[in-house]
Amino acid sequence: MRFRWTVIALAVLVSLFVLFKPADDEDSWKTPNITLGLDLRGGIFMQLEVDTVDALHQFIEEQAGSIKTSLQGDEFTVAGSDFDIEKEQVTLTGVTSSTKPEVLSELNDRYGNDWIVKQEGSDFTFKVRDRKRSQVMDDAVSQAVYKIQNRIGELGVTEPVITRALNSNRIILELAGADDVERVQKIVKEPGKLEWRLVHPNSPIGAPSEAELLRPYGGTVPAGTKVFPTTAPNGSPSYLLLQEVKLTSRHILDVHPSRDDRGLPAVGVTLNREGGKIFENTTKDNVGQFLAIVLDKKVLSYPRIESMLSDRFIIRGQFTQQEVVDMVIKIKSGSLPAEVRILEERVIGPTLGRDARNQGAISAAIGLVLVIFFMMFWYSRAGVYSVLALVLNLILILGILAGLGAVLTLPGIAGFILTIGMAVDANVLVFERIREELKKGQIPKQAVAIGFKTAFITIMDANITTFIAAFCLLLMGEGPIKGFAVMLMIGIVCSIFTAVFCSHTFFLSYLARKQPDTLGIWPIGRQNV
Repeated sequence: MRFRWTVIALAVLVSLFVLFKPADDEDSWKTPNITLGLDLRGGIFMQLEVDTVDALHQFIEEQAGSIKTSLQGDEFTVAGSDFDIEKEQVTLTGVTSSTKPEVLSELNDRYGNDWIVKQEGSDFTFKVRDRKRSQVMDDAVSQAVYKIQNRIGELGVTEPVITRALNSNRIILELAGADDVERVQKIVKEPGKLEWRLVHPNSPIGAPSEAELLRPYGGTVPAGTKVFPTTAPNGSPSYLLLQEVKLTSRHILDVHPSRDDRGLPAVGVTLNREGGKIFENTTKDNVGQFLAIVLDKKVLSYPRIESMLSDRFIIRGQFTQQEVVDMVIKIKSGSLPAEVRILEERVIGPTLGRDARNQGAISAAIGLVLVIFFMMFWYSRAGVYSVLALVLNLILILGILAGLGAVLTLPGIAGFILTIGMAVDANVLVFERIREELKKGQIPKQAVAIGFKTAFITIMDANITTFIAAFCLLLMGEGPIKGFAVMLMIGIVCSIFTAVFCSHTFFLSYLARKQPDTLGIWPIGRQNV
């Protein structure tokens, strides 16, 4: 008996401690450590879609340069590289090697797992394999979730919910308590893709329009170049940049808000070892040329290379302090692997969330009172035991909810209310079995033992099947359905413990102490058997 009471006491104490333990940033024992969901607290809801085709196109474009660079640094000569987005392939021209006569065989050994390599003279084409295509697209969504989580974390939003919809390219974003919609949109949509590209040596600098920029070339974009606008609202002026990317965000070791020599907001950049070497060689070989710094396909600045530069520098421009902070957040978290579109957006005000929270609390309280009244009326003393078990059940549920860091949503409150009924359902099964045994003439102690033993299998069967259904909802559902499933699963576990273990302990303690001839398990006003 002492063991039973020790288990119950420990479970309650641990639950209360987890529920009311002081937060890290404030010494308070008054507020339960339960995270309220978007529908109860108010905030921003977004459904995002990752353009996985764009991710594949970016992968092909990047590989065109990286394969060429890799081969050139390893005893190969490569005249040029190009890519075809529509055909999903990379082409290298003039590939030769003085030390490796079997070039095709060597390229297949290196790249054959991901690419179908074909040879036409000294030219080679690399076409993406289906397996690699699927991997790139799937990885793009996973990376987008991770990087958006990092970005939102830098905004200071507490307990954001950012999840990937099952087997899709969609992301669900719930930011409880957030209200700056415009800033959140920019943070989650803008790729944060930072690049360094050389400006075409013969193109006009800062042409007022794209037509003016391309006039020396007959109105067409020269091979191996791209046109980029500036960050100005109308996108002008335009710049003609070389297609080859010299540096990207992956070469950055650190980025932080800084100030330029005039004291204006700027972005401080430190490159990693590889990036520093590339930047050093690029600036050494292109003194006098312009090097454009491109963020999200828009030119931030285009400084002239005066001398060889090291791995530390600043990016200056007409930035506000907020723009610098947001740029640092996007760059530090890493560029998004593909374009992200906002499919759905909702802003839930704090008043609406508070109303939903109050209505949910009132519903739960009414349900609890009605269940308590019925159990005490219909089962007398046994009803009191079931009420005590129900109170323990609620404490354990809230403790587990706080301990797991689960988010309480409006559907979660619905699951909480359902749990109230399910918690006493097991007691009803036991009490009715005890009544049957008492009617057969069993003494109270024997009737209680038989009642709990015979009802146990039925209780477990009902709760396990419900738990499996809730688990399926958790796996397959999204958003509100998940909140309901989590609460239901927690409630089922706690209900089994309180109904089978705690209620039995109450009966055993009463019988050991009083050893009664009758058992108060009949409706109030009816004579006990």
